[in-house]
Amino acid sequence: MKFYLIVFLSFFMSTFSFSQDDEKYDDLIILFADAEYEKLIKTADKYIQKDENKKDVAPYMWMAKSYYKISLSGSMDEDFKNSYKYALKYLAKAKKYDKDSAYYNKEEDFVLAFQESVEERLLNDLEAEDFRKAAGWAQKYAKITHNPVGADLLVAAGKYRAGDKSGSKIAFSKCDEELAKIDNLAHWSDSDVSIFKHGVIQAAECFVAARQLEKAQNLLNTVKVWYLDDEEFNLRLDEILN
Repeated sequence: MKFYLIVFLSFFMSTFSFSQDDEKYDDLIILFADAEYEKLIKTADKYIQKDENKKDVAPYMWMAKSYYKISLSGSMDEDFKNSYKYALKYLAKAKKYDKDSAYYNKEEDFVLAFQESVEERLLNDLEAEDFRKAAGWAQKYAKITHNPVGADLLVAAGKYRAGDKSGSKIAFSKCDEELAKIDNLAHWSDSDVSIFKHGVIQAAECFVAARQLEKAQNLLNTVKVWYLDDEEFNLRLDEILN
């Protein structure tokens, strides 16, 4: 009985928190519904300049959503030419201040769509073998996901390819710690799963290049259980190991 009471109270407090935010920032909600994105950004910025609002999740999330909408519109306004970059910045801020992930999960549709947009840019750069830019996107992606290990592997691989051997060693060690905590990918977003796959492949290629074949084998064998039906992963696995 005590367990159910705790669950109910947690749900109630989370819902109550949302209603408070919605009431406090109802002007932002209305501005977004009216597609007044530029006005929303200016209004939300005034909120976060005040100490009592600096760690509220809502204004950062509304700014991220608005900047993203502007980036999709192709606005030629000089003040908003970097809208996509700012959308990333404020979504990362929202995640940082959303300690229990409740608000982040509430905005799941937007978060997933935005993750997919970063993933697309990252994969385009990987395909073009622009590993520096791909690592840059990975570094940004790591700030807007709960499962950053794939992005972190890409960052580590980027360091290795750039000749930063000591930096890559430290980065790969961090990834080893993250990998040890993974039981399954059941609750990961599609972008998390995709980026994880490409991070593993890039890391394995770097290990082979560094003549650490056993390390590449161990990494690939550890994660292959989650990609048994992934033709691309299994093809690359055979290429790398053979």
